[in-house]
Amino acid sequence: MAYVLQQSETNQVYVRPFSGEAAPATAVSGPQWMISTKDGIFPRWSGDGKKLFFVNALSEMHCVDIQSGPTLQAGAPVRMFGGVPPTAYG
Repeated sequence: MAYVLQQSETNQVYVRPFSGEAAPATAVSGPQWMISTKDGIFPRWSGDGKKLFFVNALSEMHCVDIQSGPTLQAGAPVRMFGGVPPTAYG
C-alpha cells in the first residue's frame, strides 16, 4: 500500500505491506518505508506492482523500482518528466 504522510512541512511517499484483511483504521502496524527522498504526493502503482510513481513539489513525475519479498527493496527515485515552467521563476 502506498500513501502520503506530512513530515514537518513536507509530504513524503511511504509504502507498507497490505494484508487485505479488514481492520480498524486505527490498527496500523508493521514496517513502513519512505520512498520519496525530498517530497512527494499522488503515489500510483504500475499495473504489475514493480514500479511506484509519484509527483514532487515541482510537478516532476518520478519513478521508483520496487522489489517485494520478505523485505522491500526500493530503488532511487528517477525523474521522468515535468517540472515548473521556466516562466514561473520570474
